[in-house]
Amino acid sequence: MSFETSNDSFSHQHQQGQTPLQRHQMIALPSAILFTCLAPATVLGNGFLLLTFFRNSPSLLRTPSNFFIFSMAWANFLTGFVLQPLLAYNYYTLYLNETFSLAFRKVMSAFSIVTMNASIFSVCAFSWDSFLALARPIKHRKWVTIRRAKVVIACVWIYQIGFASLLFTNIPLSLVLRVDLHLNTTFISTLLLACYVCLYKAVKQRERKRERSFSSPRAQMNFKTRKRSTKLEQRMRVIIFLFTLVTTIPILPVTVVWHLTWYCSECQHNQQLVLAEKVLNQLVFVKFVLDPFVYAWRLERYRKALKRMLCCNN
Repeated sequence: MSFETSNDSFSHQHQQGQTPLQRHQMIALPSAILFTCLAPATVLGNGFLLLTFFRNSPSLLRTPSNFFIFSMAWANFLTGFVLQPLLAYNYYTLYLNETFSLAFRKVMSAFSIVTMNASIFSVCAFSWDSFLALARPIKHRKWVTIRRAKVVIACVWIYQIGFASLLFTNIPLSLVLRVDLHLNTTFISTLLLACYVCLYKAVKQRERKRERSFSSPRAQMNFKTRKRSTKLEQRMRVIIFLFTLVTTIPILPVTVVWHLTWYCSECQHNQQLVLAEKVLNQLVFVKFVLDPFVYAWRLERYRKALKRMLCCNN
């Protein structure tokens, strides 16, 4: 995924002398303000999460799932610390009718490919880890280990850095962006959606098993036990909903629009569709602000770890 994965490749932009953003300057200033606000929010939310990991690594970094959250927080932090300020500058420059070099746009696109894809890949790994822990708890402990989690994270970052470096080779830029659309954005979006469907089915299957155990004449379940089990299932539903809302819903619409602008010649000249693509592309960045709250800060152990860290600093 890149902030500019649409059909407006760098070479095409230079040949035409203008981009769709220049034909839609009315969104330049709002976009600049949006990224100016998102950058500190992204840095603070993910920065505190990283500090919490560093100060409480013996207690937090004991499970593979937390390593995926740690990788996600790093990617989100870099997105807010470097990429979003660059994008704010990009849109402010556009609003002032100034030009910027092709090299500058390449750097922004390369950085967005690395950080955005690494974040989404880490979330995808965490989601499948959650599914295996729920559906196959015994096999999960054998299959998913801390060492394997570290290997997966290292492979994700090395792959994304290597893929982004293709932007600085002689390979046509439009080809690199098109492969990024298919291999990274579309593929990972499909994996995420499939994972959340599997998670939902696993929760429903677990509910049916619990209902059968409750109705069994041998079961001696008191009211408190049943109520606790019901609350657990409701909590799992909320978690799946939050995962889907924060990760999948912002990505899927813009992915569909990207495919339309790449492969539909009429859509490429549809100004409303191009404008919608730019707006949806920017809304994806809200994900990086919400991630630490959905995947970490809603959990009591992370809040307690942060509280201990702040109290010790005081």
